[in-house]
Amino acid sequence: MQLTKKYKIHPTEIQKNMLWELSNACTYLYNIALSERKDTWKNDKKSI
Repeated sequence: MQLTKKYKIHPTEIQKNMLWELSNACTYLYNIALSERKDTWKNDKKSI
């Protein structure tokens, strides 16, 4: 059974830059959300 498919892409330099910016933004947002979650648990013992 095949569960995934892989595709090779060939982005232009502009597209590569946009993909890196998007990746960095996602990482930043994830880290902010994780920090909020950790702080809430540490202070209130509540999971968000």
